[in-house]
Amino acid sequence: MMHVVFILSLILPQMMYAQVCDTDPNAVLASMFYSLGNDCETYLPLFASDAQFYHQINGYKNKSELSAVCTGYGGFCPTDECFFQQNGALFAVENGDRCEVLAPFLWSQIPANNKVPNNREPHSGFIHNTLIPDSSAEFGYTIEVFREIEDSYTVPFNWGASDDSSVQSWTIELLNQAASSGECDAPLQPLLTTYFGDKSAAATDDLYRQQGNAVVIAAGGVCHVLIPYSAVVSNEIVSGRVSIVLTPVNNESYTLASEVWFPSDSVVVQQEIECESAAASTISSWSHVFIVAIVAVVVCIGIF
Repeated sequence: MMHVVFILSLILPQMMYAQVCDTDPNAVLASMFYSLGNDCETYLPLFASDAQFYHQINGYKNKSELSAVCTGYGGFCPTDECFFQQNGALFAVENGDRCEVLAPFLWSQIPANNKVPNNREPHSGFIHNTLIPDSSAEFGYTIEVFREIEDSYTVPFNWGASDDSSVQSWTIELLNQAASSGECDAPLQPLLTTYFGDKSAAATDDLYRQQGNAVVIAAGGVCHVLIPYSAVVSNEIVSGRVSIVLTPVNNESYTLASEVWFPSDSVVVQQEIECESAAASTISSWSHVFIVAIVAVVVCIGIF
């Protein structure tokens, strides 16, 4: 009798994320993590026809270039020789007619490669995907924008002087070893200090503060920045992360192109259950997460 324990995501009855995120987004992410390099026939249809792909090592790619990304990764990391997996609960929020998801991840070769100079594995980070709800897609979504935000590329935060960018050169040096064309070279902390200050000033008695190092991707002509924050909003204390896209201006400043807030209460709750009995019981109680049953079967038979 099989008693494999796995992580199953459940949509809470109070619907912690909005209608465009009603289909459980964990399934499409699980397929994305597993199929990269292992099954490119599954990987490529996960992405929309006009998909955008941002990665600090691979740089910016469009949909037509993702086949080479997938096969190239498979050549570098054959099955079972690398670990690329979600590392905890994801966050999901509505953004117009798109579902924005933020998922922590871990990556490493197995065993970890410590023989390459300046190699930074294993490493962690976040995947920020913009999903298009699509009833014809296998998992209910296609990926419109993929961003792998690797923790290696942090921007040091001075808690005593939040606008201090004096050691951002550390980050720039690392970015220049990868796909950067200078998208994140202009000082970031003065902009982020103003950004949170303006957010606070826009609402009486609300206060927003950065809570540690931002992490960046410099690729494709824009600077993606993921920032942890805490805030008191309407007398309630909250926390989370905000993902912003900045367009560099003459390598001296930036304009804000977009922002997505992931408050902590947008988390998609995960619970550990047993495949054989509890999974069937849970899924029968939550008919609107039928797709998770597919993920459960995949996990239980040992594909992951």
